[in-house]
Amino acid sequence: MMTTEQPYLQLHFDVNGTMILQDKAIKKSDVKQILKEEFAKRVVGKDAEGKFVWNGNTNWETWEEKYDPEKGDLTFAEFVKKHFKGEDKQKEYQKFIDSPEMAEFRPIIDNLYEQSRVPEDGEENEDQHYYILPSFFQLLNHLIDNNRRFNIILRSYGSEVRLGKLRDELNAFFSGYHPRFKVAVQEDVSSAGSRGSCSEDDAKDEGYGAKDSDAKKSSNLFRRLSSKRRISNIIMAVRDVSELDVLEDAQNERKLESHRNIGILHRDNAGAILSLGITERPPTATEWCDTHTFDIPPGKYEDTRDGRSYYLNEMEKNPEKISVFQGYDAIYERFVSATKERETIAIRDDYPWWKTNHFASTAGKPHLIDPLDDSIHPIFFDDNIKKAQNNTHIIDVLDIRNNENIPFAEANDKYVVAAHPLRALADLDYYVKAVEICEGKRRVTSV
Repeated sequence: MMTTEQPYLQLHFDVNGTMILQDKAIKKSDVKQILKEEFAKRVVGKDAEGKFVWNGNTNWETWEEKYDPEKGDLTFAEFVKKHFKGEDKQKEYQKFIDSPEMAEFRPIIDNLYEQSRVPEDGEENEDQHYYILPSFFQLLNHLIDNNRRFNIILRSYGSEVRLGKLRDELNAFFSGYHPRFKVAVQEDVSSAGSRGSCSEDDAKDEGYGAKDSDAKKSSNLFRRLSSKRRISNIIMAVRDVSELDVLEDAQNERKLESHRNIGILHRDNAGAILSLGITERPPTATEWCDTHTFDIPPGKYEDTRDGRSYYLNEMEKNPEKISVFQGYDAIYERFVSATKERETIAIRDDYPWWKTNHFASTAGKPHLIDPLDDSIHPIFFDDNIKKAQNNTHIIDVLDIRNNENIPFAEANDKYVVAAHPLRALADLDYYVKAVEICEGKRRVTSV
């Protein structure tokens, strides 16, 4: 379906390594250590009889392009995974971080560390760091400034989609409380957050575990830093109060609310089922996953989780809070509806299914595409996409018309982006540029 209007952007974001660098409470000492580890993991070299030999490339932004597994190249992370287990992995990372090879990158790491700090009244805050990468919010502001129609769908194998800290920072942004990025809202500061927000108490009532003090501390920090200087980046275009109400409603629609738009996607041999209002896996899922062995061929491990019955039963018990969408067509339509309504969704994907299918891309996070519909453009950002190996790896890119996989060459930098968290931290416009590349490639291939 051809259209002359700019398409809706349906932006899927992995969480760890794509939106955030890690999923625990951030302390000053942790952030620099995380940055060092992220650098170490991406250093490219060769395995010389159990010893990692760095290739000498100091241009860290080109490591992905210079990486050729067919010539024996591997990252330090791959080397460690190959030779070490358990706590020994962390020890090897620490040794490499302190090695002469890493010394050259320490000024770069120090600079990235400074960029991660939260400003306070024009000064850098020594003890607080952004949880979500600033380049993510830069993308949202760019899209809002350019009147683009879009939504965000968070996709993670972990439980962080339901944690208060992630929700708090997203909702702080959409409420105008983020200390660095402002959106078009107008609201009495004393009553801000009372409509449509995800407070700590609300999260507790919904049973999503947002009980840690870090989430509350993060939200309070943003409100304290922003309460005296909230601004709007497009407020001058508004002519009357009714337009202000429309703008405020638009931002409230984007907020994450537990029972409405946080859920779990379950995969099985029949396809998939999406359940909103619940993030728990079927009771037997963990045991089923843990007892799997890799000598069982992919697709031959009997699925005893009975996930469909579990989620349908949960919906019957609590129909006001849980909604279920069975099959790829229904899930696709729910995502499209969310995009057109500017609704943010957070989805916990099916890690047990991916693992028991030997981590094949065809068992990864489903990314549903209609290549013929130019009115909507789904893009998935994930740092686990193996670009150098021409493998979406963690993403199952599906043509919704026939449920067949879309090849990597066609999907790459059009429907999927191999995110690089360090580059996303170094370049505030990283995600803006990535979206522009994807849109450009789709325009060319649609002609």
